[in-house]
Amino acid sequence: GVEVAGGGEEAADFSEEQEFPGWDKNIRREYDELQRGFCDDWVKQKGGTCPHPSPHGDAHLYLLHGHLLCGQHRPRPAVRSIRKAVALAPEMLQGHNLLAKIYIGQGRFDLALDSLERALKVDGGNWEALIQLQYVLHRRGQLQSSRGKEVSASICTRAKALMA
Repeated sequence: GVEVAGGGEEAADFSEEQEFPGWDKNIRREYDELQRGFCDDWVKQKGGTCPHPSPHGDAHLYLLHGHLLCGQHRPRPAVRSIRKAVALAPEMLQGHNLLAKIYIGQGRFDLALDSLERALKVDGGNWEALIQLQYVLHRRGQLQSSRGKEVSASICTRAKALMA
């Protein structure tokens, strides 16, 4: 991301929305086109029925739209859609975790950390968020911090419970 005076990296993600108000005016039509393309490819490659779900509600529509954009290696519009999804439904774990994955892939560990902490506020034991958070803390050199030790302990406790 681009450092924005006074706004940090995160502000850059919303600049496109400010430059292009109404970017999501045709979101349903665009989603339908993306899903159709995904499903056509799926059926050609694997046969059977396309596993991509139909959205149930606006937040889910934005999440699925962002997910399909990720599959096309289009992170900027994907982030915009997923951020809109979690703005509409802050409890949406999948959105926070997907944002974190994108940010990790971009090396934007501060933003990934923020998304993961939001996911863990929703569900403190979310396995996916805990594993990703441990990786982010490792990459930031914070695995031995109190937060790093807390996350590692949570993962170990969960793993032991699964093996019992």
